Amino acid sequence: MTKKGFLPKTGKIRYAPKKKINFSRILYRFFTLFFLGVAVYIFLFSGFLNILSREFSPTEKISSQKLSDCLDELLKEKYLSIIPKNNLLLLKESYVNDFFTRKFGIVKKIKIIRKFPDKIKILVEERNPILILENSKGRFILDDESNIYPDDFFVSSGFNQTELPILKEENSELAFSFDNQAGLSYLQFILRVKEKLENLLDIPVEKEMIAPKIISGDVIFKTQEGWQLYFNKSAAIDKEIETLRIVLEEKIGKEKRKDLEYIDLRIDNKIYYKFKDIQAENPPAEKSEDKDKKKK
Repeated sequence: MTKKGFLPKTGKIRYAPKKKINFSRILYRFFTLFFLGVAVYIFLFSGFLNILSREFSPTEKISSQKLSDCLDELLKEKYLSIIPKNNLLLLKESYVNDFFTRKFGIVKKIKIIRKFPDKIKILVEERNPILILENSKGRFILDDESNIYPDDFFVSSGFNQTELPILKEENSELAFSFDNQAGLSYLQFILRVKEKLENLLDIPVEKEMIAPKIISGDVIFKTQEGWQLYFNKSAAIDKEIETLRIVLEEKIGKEKRKDLEYIDLRIDNKIYYKFKDIQAENPPAEKSEDKDKKKK
């Protein structure tokens, strides 16, 4: 129906022309919405981008089965209770990283590599626990970056901590923080001495070590033969180990090692050793050797 109107000057009736329907524009909008809907369905709901294959990088401290089960649990979840998380494009690396690190203490970091259309590879970086600390405050686990964790932090990961060396701090009145360079240096010192005793000098030591006061830098190792070794972080490790080797070979001998009570290498350029008081009527005196003389 045409619209009527009056021309102001002539008073004649003006008929407005009919508006033509733009079918091409309607079709364009229809197909745009249609293809958009199809694309949303294909990419979000059809399963076309579902993750069907996953691969984990090799791990030492946690089984790949635990990691795979954890990923299955995550992929069953949905965004806004509607959109599946099992989608190659929608799976967020930050979310996966937070999920795994909360679930397993041993997992330090997660990185995802996507392989279109349905594969992912997950790179797992693990924490490296190296020592158990026991003191009046409790029992803790330290890693190779001197971070401190509660004793049960790695339980969910299935990590076996029974083989870790144990450092027993006898006096923890003075707070000592491992979360700094000094703490890391002390840890490295302990483990390096232990490694050199066992590998260079063939002196197996017990896994329990004693620190009278960690802040002092002292540490006491007990050998499997029953005698003790005293070290201090301020002394040069290589020099101390070489001096110990010379004294054991030239002054004490392998046969008498079992009769030792202790060897003290805490004082620079001096080494003290004492035999057990086997016969009370003739107790052995403490002996000392000049380290510089022993090297000549």
